[in-house]
Amino acid sequence: MKDWQEIIALYEKDNTYLVELSSLLVRNVNYEIPSLKKQIAKCQQLQQEYSRKEEECQAGAAEMREQFYHSCKQYGITGENVRGELLALVKDLPSQLAEIGAAAQQSLGEAIDVYQASVGFVC
Repeated sequence: MKDWQEIIALYEKDNTYLVELSSLLVRNVNYEIPSLKKQIAKCQQLQQEYSRKEEECQAGAAEMREQFYHSCKQYGITGENVRGELLALVKDLPSQLAEIGAAAQQSLGEAIDVYQASVGFVC
């Protein structure tokens, strides 16, 4: 312990520690501070870029939300429970297909008869 105290006393003698401190100060002024300023500028630039990207993403999300609700409106659902609402629409499908088939048979009945007659004649 006495050896260490002697080393410290010799180091502090004649203010030799000030030389080392001045060397550290010069190095900080010449190298560390400009480096930190560049790093700060780069971080600020990244922050601005990410803020812009955040705004773009929020605008895109709003647009996608509007498209989703528009698509839901086209299918006649609210969009609250998409799976359940679509399954409910599927249950109505057979009756709708039967209506379409009946309407097609009425309007195309004469055309079907002509087609069957021509096929019967040719074959």
